[in-house]
Amino acid sequence: MLKGDIKMKVFFIYLLLFIFIPLANANEIINNFIWFGIWDYYRDSIAEDFTDYSNIGKSMSRSVSNIDMPAIMHIGGLDGENAKSRIRSISDFDTGNTKIVHFMDEPYKTMTAEELDDLVEYARSLYGNKYKYAYTINLYQLLNVHKFAEDFEYVFFQAYPYRCYSDTQNQAHNIGDSKQELFDELDLQLSRLKNAVPESDYFFVCQAFTGGKWRTPPVNAPLWYTEWAMQQSEVKGLLWWQYINMAPWKGLKDMPEYSQKIKEAFSLIPKQENERSTEITDMLWGWWYDEQGKDRNTANVIKVWADDIEKALKTDFKVIPFIGEGSRLDHTSSLSQFRSRYENKGIRNSP
Repeated sequence: MLKGDIKMKVFFIYLLLFIFIPLANANEIINNFIWFGIWDYYRDSIAEDFTDYSNIGKSMSRSVSNIDMPAIMHIGGLDGENAKSRIRSISDFDTGNTKIVHFMDEPYKTMTAEELDDLVEYARSLYGNKYKYAYTINLYQLLNVHKFAEDFEYVFFQAYPYRCYSDTQNQAHNIGDSKQELFDELDLQLSRLKNAVPESDYFFVCQAFTGGKWRTPPVNAPLWYTEWAMQQSEVKGLLWWQYINMAPWKGLKDMPEYSQKIKEAFSLIPKQENERSTEITDMLWGWWYDEQGKDRNTANVIKVWADDIEKALKTDFKVIPFIGEGSRLDHTSSLSQFRSRYENKGIRNSP
């Protein structure tokens, strides 16, 4: 057998060991990463309190300049004649950290599914795939809207099950204070979402307030929400509504024990979205460089394989190329450094 054939077999053994076996041993944790943040993060006092316990921040307007992490930009006002001009203004407000553009809260009060899909198509005609798009619905809209927009990556759903009383008219009921009762309720709403909007993935907007029709959730509810979300492949994030007090509701600002549990829940989530896949790619590139790294054509072939690994893991990560004599782009280098150093090296400009 040729020496090259042996090396190729060794490569694929590495591939199996470092990808498929870890996935098989993942127990019930399906999501290795979820977005996690405060709904009204844009306020300075919230940033100070939750900066170390969020991986995404949601604005309450188009401005994301004071969000020092990946951001969800809220647009709003898209049910009027200025809708397209507001969409055109996204690039004026984006400071480079916007991951998701949130169109509206509860849009079906004033808009149709067709109108929403037309606007998101217009946004993509301007920005391509730079952003992902979302809007928020509540339980009433989930149960009563007959046609939903189909072209949004995410639907945010208000999951507020801790009520002072059941509202039979709106099919909303108060649940008890056990972990299983919350899991059962979230399972029910997720199944309804998957039936109503199967083309999208979902963020759950979790109850972090009390007052009015809603009672105080059990103190461990943040841990339960998070544990449940990490077991659902279609749930891509949790947002907590909300921090400030807004009559008749009291928010996290005055719920210290609940705030602490949200911070504990954040510790359950991997700190870096691409941590595991970067380690795997580093290993693959390092191994290949030792054996074949000076062959440019071979390097391009392994880059294609690395792209396939990315698809298998269903996550974004930076491929670490090895080119020529020991030349390496460390994954901590900036994108601009990558482009300036490697744009003429035969490897794609973007990691």
